[in-house]
Amino acid sequence: MIISLEQIKFHSPLGWYDEEQILGSDITVDIEVEISKAKHHDNLSETINYESLYEIISSVVKKPAKLIETYAEEITANVFSKHSPLHVKVKVCKLNPPLSGEVKAACVSLEKSLA
Repeated sequence: MIISLEQIKFHSPLGWYDEEQILGSDITVDIEVEISKAKHHDNLSETINYESLYEIISSVVKKPAKLIETYAEEITANVFSKHSPLHVKVKVCKLNPPLSGEVKAACVSLEKSLA
């Protein structure tokens, strides 16, 4: 079973340049978490509450970082430390990155499976 949250939007203290850290950047985060099949007893304790996933992501992206890779790695590590997923896929996109041309987003994706 896969639990996912898509296009979660944040304004984060993210960026390589000092002014980006001060002004912040708009980002989106997508996450997919694969778990063993729930037992279909309509019981939240048999799955991963997506509210918990949102809280993990929110706490990570509130902290200053220079790279979107940092957010992807920290989100993935926190999901594995707080839950028991089989697989996690995280995508972090920085919207309208400061480049000389028009670019909708710069993104990084990270996937990790239970080893």
